[in-house]
Amino acid sequence: MEKILHTQNLLHFLGAFFLFIIVAGVIFLIGLYKGIVFGRNQEANNNSSSKKKSRSILGGLFSEQVAPFLDIFPVDLKASEARFIGKPVDFIVFKGLDEQNITEVVFVEVKSGKSQLTTNERSLEKAIKEKHVDFKIIRIDKKISTLELEENQIV
Repeated sequence: MEKILHTQNLLHFLGAFFLFIIVAGVIFLIGLYKGIVFGRNQEANNNSSSKKKSRSILGGLFSEQVAPFLDIFPVDLKASEARFIGKPVDFIVFKGLDEQNITEVVFVEVKSGKSQLTTNERSLEKAIKEKHVDFKIIRIDKKISTLELEENQIV
C-alpha cells in the first residue's frame, strides 16, 4: 500500500513537473515570438525612419544645387552668375559676372522645410552684415607653379 501511495505521489509530482515545463516552454515561445515580431517591427520602423531622413537629406542636397533654376530663386540674381560652394554657404552670386563687371557679391543659403541656419552659417551671415569681408591676392612663386621635367622623364 505504501508503495502504491509513493508511486502515485511520484506520478503526481512528475505530472506537475512536466505540466510546469510545458507551460514554461509555451510562455517562452510566446515571448520569443513577440520579441522577434517586435524586433522586426522596431527594426522596420528604424529603417523606415532612417530612409525618410536619408531621402530628406538627399532631397535637400538636390534642391540646393538646382535652386538657381527654380522659381524661388530671387529674380535679381542670375543662375549663370551663381557658383555652388556647399559649405559654409550654398552659393556665391557674382552680380554682373556675365557682363564682366561684377558690382555685387551675394551669399545665398538655401533651406528646405523648417531647417534653421547652422552655427557657422549664422556667424558667416553676421560677418557679412558687419562688413567683415576682405579680398586677398596670393602670388605663387614661378618655381612652384612651373613643372620642369628632365629630358627623358616619362609623365
